[in-house]
Amino acid sequence: MVLTGVIARLPDGGYCARVYAIPTLVAFHQTLRSTRRQLREGVQGWIDSRREDGVPIPKKDRKPGRMPK
Repeated sequence: MVLTGVIARLPDGGYCARVYAIPTLVAFHQTLRSTRRQLREGVQGWIDSRREDGVPIPKKDRKPGRMPK
């Protein structure tokens, strides 16, 4: 599964990352590398949780659009 997201640099110098398919997942960190790692861990946790609960995992990513604030 390939997920589309966005990583933005914050005014304080840190980073914020979101994934279109999982609008409730947000990662914040001071370095880009750590933000990416945190995002990957969050996505893996989301997938594991859905599998454990028997909830289907979408085969396609959502179309990019406006990210929730």
